Amino acid sequence: MKILDLNLHALQYFIDSIAMNSLTLAARKNHVSRPAVSQAIKRIEEVVGFELIEHTKNRLKLTRDGQAFYQKAKEGLQTLKATLHGEPAQELLTIACSASLAEHLLLPALKRLDIKELRLRIGTSARVRQLVSDQEAQIGIFIDDEKGFGLRSTILQKGHFRLYSTSGRFEGPLITTEARPEVVHFHKCLASSRRKVTQHFEVESWSLCKKAAETFSGTCVLPDFMADSKLKRVRSFEYQYLFKILAVSGSGQPSHLESALIQALQNE
Repeated sequence: MKILDLNLHALQYFIDSIAMNSLTLAARKNHVSRPAVSQAIKRIEEVVGFELIEHTKNRLKLTRDGQAFYQKAKEGLQTLKATLHGEPAQELLTIACSASLAEHLLLPALKRLDIKELRLRIGTSARVRQLVSDQEAQIGIFIDDEKGFGLRSTILQKGHFRLYSTSGRFEGPLITTEARPEVVHFHKCLASSRRKVTQHFEVESWSLCKKAAETFSGTCVLPDFMADSKLKRVRSFEYQYLFKILAVSGSGQPSHLESALIQALQNE
């Protein structure tokens, strides 16, 4: 089969299947049957000479070759549609990050860019890495003290986790996230100091840690970029933990919009 035997419908079915993570939803969107979508993808694979998709439970995962083909097919189809309609091509940007980073870092950076279509996925650091690994997000942003786990990574910012409270004293309930590296390190410092903590609240968000500390007049472990005038650093207890804010992406060449976003994030 030759490349000219393909039509644009087949490419659209393939692109929609990956974007929606479902052959069924792609079929519904394009008003065709699910077998028609499956056959279209098979025809593309016969033409290009390699498999595009690994069929796993509850998920469509692109092969390495499939990932490169998907990006080129999507960009090419967008460009063709824009040319035919006399409009500039619009790139969909899918970003994964935590709610706290979205609020304090990502949204201010996005304000500088002209993005027409955005999809924002919220989750923990582990979920963000997984979304990028599974090609469900083009860029993932998270805080960690390690590298990008095989993904292409860029250090956006560095800082420290420290203790904060409304009074600047170590008082009230202790508020932390789950047992992340900075929390584990804090508990080691706490054990060495022999300081007793009678209340400990654990939440899964730095933003909620901050809000809880303000609400209950407690002490929280926070990254320093989140501290504001409502909180004071607790200096009576020796604790700090270095972190890096990383932007990770797949192995393919970053698009112009992805590169522009990373640059905006580094300037925040």
